[in-house]
Amino acid sequence: MKESEKFTVTSAAEKLLAEYQQEPEPSPELTYAVIRLYRYLKKPAKAFELMVQRRPVIESLAREIDFYEMELHFACGRREVAEELLEKLVAGGKLRPSWKRSIDKIKQRFESEGVWDELEELEQGLATFQYDVNLGEHLERLSTILRGDNEALEVLLFVQDRLRALRAVEAAAPQADLAPFDKYHVGHLIFSCGFSWSGSGAVSCFPAQHRAVSQPFGMSELGYVQGRSGRKGIFPFIEPGAFAFGDMKKLLARFCRSRSCACAPSSTTTAC
Repeated sequence: MKESEKFTVTSAAEKLLAEYQQEPEPSPELTYAVIRLYRYLKKPAKAFELMVQRRPVIESLAREIDFYEMELHFACGRREVAEELLEKLVAGGKLRPSWKRSIDKIKQRFESEGVWDELEELEQGLATFQYDVNLGEHLERLSTILRGDNEALEVLLFVQDRLRALRAVEAAAPQADLAPFDKYHVGHLIFSCGFSWSGSGAVSCFPAQHRAVSQPFGMSELGYVQGRSGRKGIFPFIEPGAFAFGDMKKLLARFCRSRSCACAPSSTTTAC
């Protein structure tokens, strides 16, 4: 659909979903349609919850529903169960080409997540100033995520440079000269965010086209926000009771601490 139509369409979808909640005994066909609608609206948790509560039984769509159930288990992080369902699905007969493509995407996503898990040792080492981390060993893995020309190498050199300065500060404390750090703070940080289909991606792209702007984490959302590599990301902030003042301060402190090892490979203006 056109970008200009997306808000109208999603608003109408939300209205229909609210009407569905009032249905005392919805038909299996309607329930299945709602599950798919949640999926298209990028709300896999809602789709999964409905699949568990009211798994639709439609004989003519049995295999298709099995596929959706398997996909939702993967989307919600229930990988062990999802792989069992996938094994049964493959054993049950021929897969549609579209299903194969979806399964390939799922596998690629988990392979990528595995790489991020491997990098957690590096991140934790930097966060706690463990200088004995051998950054060179991580170059190959880092290159699978930062795929631009020499991008991974630039990040590693940037980190090594800062660690070298930190060692000098530690050795000279408490009479340390902090002047070497000034050169890393000559730029400005730009943080842009938004909601699905709100145009935030375009807003980020506009400044990124300027030669003095770099995006150290690429175009995807930050793993720290999404909750990648064992982090909770923004999810605790939307849980009940999170907006109590004391709780919010603790959440913010934890969130900022978990992001403390994020480094940008450039001293120019950074958009993320």
